[in-house]
Amino acid sequence: MAQRALTLQELVDILTNYVAVLGPDAPVRLATQPSWPMEYEISATAPTRPVSNENGAIAKSGVVYLAAGEQLGYLTSEAREALGWEE
Repeated sequence: MAQRALTLQELVDILTNYVAVLGPDAPVRLATQPSWPMEYEISATAPTRPVSNENGAIAKSGVVYLAAGEQLGYLTSEAREALGWEE
């Protein structure tokens, strides 16, 4: 089942809750490929600007990108289970 993409505010809210539980120095990782799950560091973030139409209204919102850094290896079974990737 496909999941809806998170908005920036939803991600901020989720991460804020995690800070309360895990502390501000907890590492952040990127999990990819549910069929062959891998774990990456996040090496950078970058926003793109919103695009306005001729009337000045926002026609397309900006996007925040997270850049995959160093590949750390296979995703742990604990992380796969937490993400719902275990069969």
